[in-house]
Amino acid sequence: MIGSTEILIIAGVVVVLFGARAVPRFARSLGEAKRELEKGLKDGESKAGDGNSEGDTGGTGGGSSAGSSEAEENK
Repeated sequence: MIGSTEILIIAGVVVVLFGARAVPRFARSLGEAKRELEKGLKDGESKAGDGNSEGDTGGTGGGSSAGSSEAEENK
């Protein structure tokens, strides 16, 4: 695990390489990217949790939907 000393050294190197003005912009864009990633993961989980929706072909690519409606009627 990275300790506090290592984090300070990395932060110092980043400031020296990119300048003090670039660091806040980089941090802001990193936070936005993290939020977008979490949003995408949440959307993906909700779509995966829907199960077999109408638009989902189940990976077969050409199956008839008549069989699935008959299965739901038998429930």
